[in-house]
Amino acid sequence: MTYDYFVESREDLLIAGLPVSGITGVAGPGGYPPTVNAGSTRNIGHELSLGWNQKIGNDFSFNVNYNITTIANMVTKVNDGTGILQSGSFGIGQQPIARMEKGYSIGYFYGLQTDGIFQNQAEVDAHPTQIALGAAAQPGDIRFKDLNGDGVINLNDRTKVGSPLPDYTMGFNVSMNYKNIDLAVYSYASIGNEMVRNYERSMSDLNKMNYVLGRWTGEGTSNSVPRVTTEATTNNLFSDYFVEDASFFRIQNIQLGYTFANSLSQKVGITKLRLYSSVNNPFTFTKYRGFDPTGSNGAAIGGGIDYGFYPSPKIFILGLNLNF
Repeated sequence: MTYDYFVESREDLLIAGLPVSGITGVAGPGGYPPTVNAGSTRNIGHELSLGWNQKIGNDFSFNVNYNITTIANMVTKVNDGTGILQSGSFGIGQQPIARMEKGYSIGYFYGLQTDGIFQNQAEVDAHPTQIALGAAAQPGDIRFKDLNGDGVINLNDRTKVGSPLPDYTMGFNVSMNYKNIDLAVYSYASIGNEMVRNYERSMSDLNKMNYVLGRWTGEGTSNSVPRVTTEATTNNLFSDYFVEDASFFRIQNIQLGYTFANSLSQKVGITKLRLYSSVNNPFTFTKYRGFDPTGSNGAAIGGGIDYGFYPSPKIFILGLNLNF
């Protein structure tokens, strides 16, 4: 058993692709914004690792390992005059939705908070106006919260609506041997991380995901999925409606092998002969509706936005190990 408590501070983080004023006349390779010293962060966490090895009789042995890590991330300094760095886009032509801000976790999602679906015109009339967001609300539209209480819902009512950073990460590995047969299973889990569903479009000639079948079609039909329309609507503004729990448990690898007896292999001049078969990424268990809950472009700010990443493929391998 191993336990670690750690405090890690990083200063002058190098982050690429942040917007830079064109007045400066600078750009990175390919005309993209340059890499800058964005600021500082602190990670405080715990890590626990448990392992057990045992041999039962002369023919059977096994090895079990489990580890769990939790990290609390906080931005302690932002090297920008506004105190906020933004990146990661949502939809088409909208402002960045991921932020680096002092006192918050890096890359958190910034948007509107939802409060169900308008069921009738009376609910629309009784609610603070949303027309400042670009269109007047109608029954079947998403209802947003007036967080600052000024009676008007606009971009000033945005707040933290999620984070791509997990609360816990875990690994569980098992290997066992019985006579000449060996089996190993490696798995990984991430709990509490969220992703932005940014691969959908509101155009009329595109397929929709099947959850749209449960959309609002009249009073009382749905309080979670808005109406489907080609009219001007605020339903496609970034909000927690597009933020999903991307927790998952993935079996990363399963490998089964057989080692031939030395008396057989040494007859042909081989000291060890092992035949094995393995599969990578055979199973992923998640409620996330996108292709892959692990998809990311690797960015520190905006890495949890799913632009439609290609899923991790299942890879089947048949192999032979020869020692001469």
